[in-house]
Amino acid sequence: MSKFLILFFYSTLVLAQSDKNVSSWFQNKKKLKVLESNNPSHLSNPNTLPILLVGDTQVNNLYAGPSILRTPIADKKIPAAMKPVAQDYHEIDLLRNMLRMDGKGKYIIHLGDVANIGCIIEWQNFKQAMFAEIKGTKGFVLAPGNHEFFYLGNYQAGATYVDGNPNVAAWNKMCWDLDTLDENIVANVKENTRYIQTKKTFFQNYINVINEESKIFNNFPTINFNNCQKMGQAEKKYLLEPSSDWEACSYSFLKNGPPNSFIESIFFGKNNSPKFQVSYKDFMVQKINLKDPENNLPFPVKGIILDTNDYEAAPSFFQAVTNPKGLERPVSQSFNAGMNGSINKVQWEKVLDMIGEESPETVFIFLAHHQFDSWSVISKERFYEIFKTVNKGILVTAHTHTGYIKDHGAFIEINLGSNLDKNIQSGGLAFVKESDKSWFINFNRRFLNAKTYDCKGIPDYTNAKNWNYLTYREASLVDEWNTVNRTLDTILITLRRYLEFQNVKTGTVEELIKMGDQPEVCGDNNMKKAKECRMKKILLIKKLEKEDQSRYTNNPNYLNQKLKYGTCQAIFASEAKYKLRHTEHP
Repeated sequence: MSKFLILFFYSTLVLAQSDKNVSSWFQNKKKLKVLESNNPSHLSNPNTLPILLVGDTQVNNLYAGPSILRTPIADKKIPAAMKPVAQDYHEIDLLRNMLRMDGKGKYIIHLGDVANIGCIIEWQNFKQAMFAEIKGTKGFVLAPGNHEFFYLGNYQAGATYVDGNPNVAAWNKMCWDLDTLDENIVANVKENTRYIQTKKTFFQNYINVINEESKIFNNFPTINFNNCQKMGQAEKKYLLEPSSDWEACSYSFLKNGPPNSFIESIFFGKNNSPKFQVSYKDFMVQKINLKDPENNLPFPVKGIILDTNDYEAAPSFFQAVTNPKGLERPVSQSFNAGMNGSINKVQWEKVLDMIGEESPETVFIFLAHHQFDSWSVISKERFYEIFKTVNKGILVTAHTHTGYIKDHGAFIEINLGSNLDKNIQSGGLAFVKESDKSWFINFNRRFLNAKTYDCKGIPDYTNAKNWNYLTYREASLVDEWNTVNRTLDTILITLRRYLEFQNVKTGTVEELIKMGDQPEVCGDNNMKKAKECRMKKILLIKKLEKEDQSRYTNNPNYLNQKLKYGTCQAIFASEAKYKLRHTEHP
């Protein structure tokens, strides 16, 4: 018997032993049975859904300006914040390689947190990576994650006021995209929201992506984001919150869209105010067709992509301490977006409308970013109400960075691990028919690690102690730009080692080789010289990257080696991070 078959039986046995309600799966017709496998490649048969599930990519702005949250404080207090600089640098390579390995001929469903700090440049880098590999796939959609448009994924900085707000200024500084090399402009408190991606701009960017995909795939629709209906004034949650009006933007593509449209309908609840403070009010829900024309399934399968960042009031950092369980409180309806998911009444009404359009035998796959246990109490109650209507369905989430399967009584939840942590994960879903003619779902959780991916010949630098590989913990709390300088040094050393691996010896790399493991220190008392030193490093990095881009654009073998090298470095970093995390947080 193969190792993989043994692993399959073992994983299903563990699941059965850990769940008290397994027998009810055969008795309760409204609950789908879910079994997990850990095969090295996703299943491929006539009953496999043509999708690849990924989540928590968290593409980071490498050149983020200084912040107290990019110092030892974050690493010590929040284990998930540990992100090696080299992992940040190579995460795009990992994402592209995953799409090449597992995304061919499939729709990519990203379960959220494509970004990290909430920056426009992070979204742009994610989009660039997806479109670099998109022609091998069937296209992609995503569920909004909290890191796309909230400050470091936690709260709406500037909810009460924007101009002169130090939190907004710090956020903006962390989203610096190097369009200017003048640090004074970046640090200017008045230049507040230039680089930040709000929820409103995120939705506009997402619609633009769908429209771009419609030019590549004939079953993706074109959307006019301005085709909306006015719905009256929005409720103000704070005394200083700007007044605004609601708009409902509803799109159905079954009659007016392309044939066999993958995206069948989208609803946006859109706040028409351009004000930064109220951008959190926007929300989105999508319905997609998950049954491929080649499937032999005797029932329709629809996906409902929820927005669990749909909050009554602007997410607050303070609520992480006062309301960690997402309880409804008369004092404040605000939650911390990093700890709590929420779905408002209007979104639930639209979900019920979408369900009501389908036949009773339809199976629903609900897809969302936040895990169910983190949802607010009222959001949970509303979701349970849905299963009084739905014949059969499951919930698929992310956010935890770990992954599990959990029985919630009326439904089973599949939680997918991240692209960042040990045992990097992607997921696939297939329906399996049992002897009694009933069906269950086989969820394949594919692990990407040093055992399942061939990193032979790729050097592992995680034990190097003479440079800041693992975290930002050596950064100074006194000199706020010190972290930026250390990040730049790490990127330069990462680049040098990568180019040495690729046997590149000419061009700007000669300057890099001379630098070795000891880049110039930019921390002297002369502030002007220190800035010039940092800018010199940034310009060198950009020049090296531009030269390398010309190499891999014209040489597929070079690109393959680049993606393999980057994937291995991301794997090494994730495993080293895991060891350190569990040493400091047992």
